[in-house]
Amino acid sequence: MNDKRNNDNPELYVVPPPESSPERTPGKFREPVGVPASHAVAWVLMGWEYFKKAPTAWIAVTIIWVGGSLLLSLIPLVSMLVNLVFPVLVAGMMLGCAAIERGETFTVSHLFAGFRLPQRGRLITLGAFNIVITLVAIMSIGILFSMVIGGGSDITDPQELQTAIMASETSSLLLLLILMALLLPVMMAFWFAPLLIAIDNRQVVESLKFSLSACLRNALPLLVYGLLFLPLFIASIFLMGVGFLVVIPMIYASLYASYKDIFHESGVE
Repeated sequence: MNDKRNNDNPELYVVPPPESSPERTPGKFREPVGVPASHAVAWVLMGWEYFKKAPTAWIAVTIIWVGGSLLLSLIPLVSMLVNLVFPVLVAGMMLGCAAIERGETFTVSHLFAGFRLPQRGRLITLGAFNIVITLVAIMSIGILFSMVIGGGSDITDPQELQTAIMASETSSLLLLLILMALLLPVMMAFWFAPLLIAIDNRQVVESLKFSLSACLRNALPLLVYGLLFLPLFIASIFLMGVGFLVVIPMIYASLYASYKDIFHESGVE
């Protein structure tokens, strides 16, 4: 299959998708490779290009996603269900990015496209893994904080934990930073996992391993990537949050761009 260049972004390759799998990402899968830090700029720019292709749909998706999540989070059991299907929703938006890349239209329905995938069971399993790990982390942090500032009593309730953190001294805050650093590999393992399952049909454990490996090999580009979004986040806050209607779509679209760059033979040169 021959590569062809995207006319809007001449530095990004676009490969026609396999006819037998129209919703899959084009390009040949490879194990994750390290890329130069400068590629982070291309990821962010590509996120902007994807947003410009269908700004109304992206904004609508963001409102539905964020607004719906905030409302459902008020209901304890339902909020856990949101975390369970989160990878499925991410997969849907990635399929939307693939559609844009093929010259098709990104629509609000792409948010739920992951539920039509044969891999939806694996994506939900990934969400379940995330819930379990999060609960274990909360309990572990609570127990450790109880040792430091809680007088030996367990703190497993998230609200009580937050209160304890706010009341803690420098040593306790340092402990929190250490625990966050320990949780960083978990975040890395989940970063690309939904795409690996939805786009390249990988198994759950395999996707977690590949994602962790990709993040470790691309620590510097991902750091630059985060720093590039930092001023956009600050600007969005000063704009009363309106800027997030653009920044959030850019994050997910640039996630797709970075995934292609690291895991596919087509990407940024």
